[in-house]
Amino acid sequence: MLWRTSQTYWIRTTVRTLRSYPPPPASKKTVGDGKWTVITANREYLVFSNGWAYFAANTIDGPERIGAVAILYASDGTLYISHHNFDAGITEFSRRPQPKDLQDFLQKSGAIWEKL
Repeated sequence: MLWRTSQTYWIRTTVRTLRSYPPPPASKKTVGDGKWTVITANREYLVFSNGWAYFAANTIDGPERIGAVAILYASDGTLYISHHNFDAGITEFSRRPQPKDLQDFLQKSGAIWEKL
């Protein structure tokens, strides 16, 4: 029960934090420059042709009581959750080709994403 409570708390806190972030700088939202995974001001986000998404993850190497969980906050306000272990964080995606859009990313990321 403590594990579930801790994970729930992490999810709620992370969602609040991601929602509080302003959109990424316009200079960072370009497509086609080969960089679609961006870390700026300790914020991790992904750039798509039709928007962007902030990304946050707790790996299995993090606090055990939280477990492997990731949150994706899309530019349209939609939230997604995955229990995949993103052990390399956002850099796990940087070697892959840029997805054409958010839906393409959700299908090809190697994780199961559910709307939150």
